[in-house]
Amino acid sequence: MVVWELGAGNRPQLPNQASMKQADIDRITRRALAALRKGSIPERRKFMQGCAPTWMRVLGVPVPAMRRVLRDVASDLREERPRAVMQVAHALTRAGVSEAATLGHELVSSRSDALETVGEREILMLARGLDNWATVDAFAGSLLGPVWRRRQVRDAFITR
Repeated sequence: MVVWELGAGNRPQLPNQASMKQADIDRITRRALAALRKGSIPERRKFMQGCAPTWMRVLGVPVPAMRRVLRDVASDLREERPRAVMQVAHALTRAGVSEAATLGHELVSSRSDALETVGEREILMLARGLDNWATVDAFAGSLLGPVWRRRQVRDAFITR
């Protein structure tokens, strides 16, 4: 289990705070990346690098370990507004780590209030860098599909 140095309950909340400070976003992202690295399995990394080549770094983190990290990140953001969740998700997807990108997508889908904010522009931003079947499949199942089912993106957007 990850012990978070920064917790939403341990930090003063400003009224109507629209977004998090960049230092907080960076700290949460660093902690998530460290936890993902800790869950890395070398044999899984080698297997995934062979069957789903990507420009991103592959750590080889199994799904159960990723879900534990997701629970910790989501818990840390429990009191935050959807915008803060999106900021952390974007930071994770920009980290250049395959599992971090998937974690960012699943973080958004784990919060219905954050998921409600996702439209075509956000989908395009969160999908940047996805370049193999594994990352695209995870993205489609965890984020794009739910957004499409909620009619937050047009059918034509999906089929292009």
